Amino acid sequence: MADGGSSGGRWRAFGEPVAIVIAALLLLGVLDAVVLERIYKPLAAQYRVPWEFFEVSLPRVGKAWHVLWWHLVFIPGGVVLFVLLGAAARSWRLAVAGLVLFATGWEDLAYYAVQLKWLPPVLHWLDPLPAVAWTRIVLKAEHVTCVGLLLAALVGAFLAAVALWLPPFAVSWGGSGAKKSPKSKKK
Repeated sequence: MADGGSSGGRWRAFGEPVAIVIAALLLLGVLDAVVLERIYKPLAAQYRVPWEFFEVSLPRVGKAWHVLWWHLVFIPGGVVLFVLLGAAARSWRLAVAGLVLFATGWEDLAYYAVQLKWLPPVLHWLDPLPAVAWTRIVLKAEHVTCVGLLLAALVGAFLAAVALWLPPFAVSWGGSGAKKSPKSKKK
């Protein structure tokens, strides 16, 4: 990554990770759309397989969370992708920004965008995800709505931008960070 000395260098240091994260989110959106729209849904329709056949119930407080088998692989795979991208770029900021955007629904936006579809009014499958589900409280809705997803995505974009744009900082583990001079020995 370029140094942040000049304004052009500062933008490059911000713009390159953004491009990488957007490309990764689009890749995940395409992958999710291919698996769900070209494999799961056609199989369910052709062989009259109930949708529940593709789901697994995970215990949680209150009631079980029904999740597709595919998402048991997809979600950890997305996390690993952003961690590896951050490691490859030697940028914890890129990893954090990618993970924040992934968690706040940007992959879901990419899923619909690559299919040239608008968001459905209700996205109940996002209800258990804390980074998006808080919008149900704010909007006083029973389930996550398209407005709620857009709100969570907006907050996620802000947090990711903060992670990428913050000036570099160092963590000092030894107090003030000042070097201590060796003590003189008394005779």
